[in-house]
Amino acid sequence: MSILVSIITPCLNSEKTIERTVLSVLNQSYKNIQYIVIDGKSSDKTLEILQKYQNIDSRLFVFSEKDNSMTEALNRGLRLAKGDIVASLNADDWYELDAIEHIVNLHNHKPIDCLIGNTRYVSEDEESLYLGKPWVASWLPAWYFMGCLTPESSIFYSAACIKGVGYFNENLKYTQDFEYYLRIFKNYKISYTNKILSNFTLSNNQYSSRFHDEMELEVLSYIDYKLLRKIIGGSSFGSLIRVILGVRAYKINRFISHMYNFLLKKNNFEVKT
Repeated sequence: MSILVSIITPCLNSEKTIERTVLSVLNQSYKNIQYIVIDGKSSDKTLEILQKYQNIDSRLFVFSEKDNSMTEALNRGLRLAKGDIVASLNADDWYELDAIEHIVNLHNHKPIDCLIGNTRYVSEDEESLYLGKPWVASWLPAWYFMGCLTPESSIFYSAACIKGVGYFNENLKYTQDFEYYLRIFKNYKISYTNKILSNFTLSNNQYSSRFHDEMELEVLSYIDYKLLRKIIGGSSFGSLIRVILGVRAYKINRFISHMYNFLLKKNNFEVKT
């Protein structure tokens, strides 16, 4: 029996982009797919578009119910997912048409826990901006020092990994995906494939554009400081700063200040001169 792949898309008022997203899943070269769309009671034409495709493709399952956050919608999708492999795709992003076939072939060759691929970052006009190649994804220190290395659209999980790790933390508003990846690292392997899997739309409306400071503080609330200390080893705090200066995902000065204060407060770090 062929492997079932479950894809989850949370959406809300996404009429401008949802059709492109849906078609990128339904038109995959690999066909054994369960596609779950969790709509948060959209007030535009999103639901109308979804129902059109649900009527012609039995692999698409649409659920429309008010939720409190994207994290809650993701968890609802995870509870409905029946696949051997599971992934999530945002309502304004889309897959390469052979992405799922590639993942399944890799899994058949060597079963995966969590697999990350390349991402093409695009503008809202679908103009290609740059290519993200998180080749260091299997190295835990890279996640601590560089932040979230990839968007959700280029990450695929085994059902066993999700069962072991559990659901996304619904108390987190901005960085639930990053915290989830750090949890995976504790007991599972994150692998990398050098192939473009998805296209990720960059816009000024995204959380990462509007809530930098809030994201920094949220990350600091769940960082494993003892593990961070082991990663840093004998490095001086000055060396840590030089590493963190490579991070483009954060406002560096404030991040360093917050981290410094948190580490000292928790007595999990000492400054060596």
